[in-house]
Amino acid sequence: MTSETSTNEANASAELEQFKDVQGRIDRVAEDIRSGQCRYAVLDALRLAELFDVDLDDWDTYFVYEYLASPDNDVSCHPFAENATLLEDHVSPERYEVLINLTEAIEEDPSKKDIALTEEEEKLLRAAYHLANNTGEGVTVYQKTVLATNGTELIFEITDSDAWSPYEVDKGEGFDPGERFVPGDESLEGLLCIL
Repeated sequence: MTSETSTNEANASAELEQFKDVQGRIDRVAEDIRSGQCRYAVLDALRLAELFDVDLDDWDTYFVYEYLASPDNDVSCHPFAENATLLEDHVSPERYEVLINLTEAIEEDPSKKDIALTEEEEKLLRAAYHLANNTGEGVTVYQKTVLATNGTELIFEITDSDAWSPYEVDKGEGFDPGERFVPGDESLEGLLCIL
């Protein structure tokens, strides 16, 4: 941390501490975000929560994300062929028979390429694979919301290893599940919308 950054943080913190009531601090930050000035964005989530007298262990809501189980993660040259049986209830009997025949041909000659799936079949296989193989491990994202007098919600996001301030959440820079996580307890249909 540079001395300039440290000074900026100290100044921002001192400026908010001038408000003796917590609601005044919350209202000032809400206005700062609304105006786009972001003067207090230099304060990390933990310091801002402290200034708001917010206990981040007393969260309002939470979302559970599981690590996405993927056939690509297996040490296999033929992830689709090795998991083609997962498509049995999701493709026509005729198509399933073709896939099984292709899979058997690969088992006889492992130098062959993996089976080719349609885009929809690949999504189905990936979703079915996740449902069959997920470990339930992942991350829980907790949210704590404070309300400004004007009704603006300031949202903190917290995980076991990170925290995001209302500035970051407002800009869409909070927790990002990306391609590694999917919401926990998703159905096959829900996974198909995500994958």
